[in-house]
Amino acid sequence: MKALARFDDIHSHSRRGPAVVTNLPYGEEITTAPGEAWYSVGFHPWDTARSMPDMEYLRRVASDPRVVAVGEAGIDRLRGADADTQREVFRCQAILAEEVGKPLIIHCVRAWDDIMALRRQLKPAVEWIIHGFRGGAPQAAQLLRAGFMLSLGERHAPQAELFIPDERRYRETD
Repeated sequence: MKALARFDDIHSHSRRGPAVVTNLPYGEEITTAPGEAWYSVGFHPWDTARSMPDMEYLRRVASDPRVVAVGEAGIDRLRGADADTQREVFRCQAILAEEVGKPLIIHCVRAWDDIMALRRQLKPAVEWIIHGFRGGAPQAAQLLRAGFMLSLGERHAPQAELFIPDERRYRETD
């Protein structure tokens, strides 16, 4: 069963509600009452150009029962720090997701080989979800074979959606 199956939207930066996972901006604290809103928390790869994450903050917030996923974590070859730094920050968040037993929401731009290699190396037990998947059916097939879940936003490729089984597909508004 999908870890985030109860949510209609697994990745939003603006919406809140009982069926939405809202990305908590890095450094902020959760102020809503239990059951009022659900969150993901992570350190975006773009932010690696300015600083490194405080893993104690991420660990503390990710352990909160109102947080249902870790991320948006990832590697982006177009923005952020160099690839080695982004890989290390991603690796730390992937390990955190395992520690807290929550799915990892992944931002990936032109770094599929890195993400696939890290998945093979770390052998995660939690779901790794590619957020905002826009690739075609061949790329979807490759990622599905590797064990990833795929989340589709508004700008996804319609032919890929037909190829992704319901039990491996999520929806999002980001």
